[in-house]
Amino acid sequence: MQSSYHITDNICTITLSSDDISSDVFGAQVLQIIKKEKISGVVVNMDAFEVITSPIIKSIEKLVGILKLNNIKTIICGFSVESACVIFHFIDEVKFDTALDVQSALDVIKNY
Repeated sequence: MQSSYHITDNICTITLSSDDISSDVFGAQVLQIIKKEKISGVVVNMDAFEVITSPIIKSIEKLVGILKLNNIKTIICGFSVESACVIFHFIDEVKFDTALDVQSALDVIKNY
């Protein structure tokens, strides 16, 4: 796994790497960390991505789906303004919760 992560108060913050977003095993790797560390929530930081494309959105939705099946609260954050505009303009139904930045996502996830 190329993405970096840290854990605070049973919440895992992952700074997603472009190498991992297309990996078939990334979801399973995240799930292993979650089970090992008894994580209750995940914040996925996307600030390493200059542009968000449809395949990236589909990969994010798959990851969120895997986590949701395991009862893990998940928030995606760190989109550029341009990417946020594209996502909310061209995607009919966004299937994940979003926040502006990591701190906002942590605040939301702590109050779920």
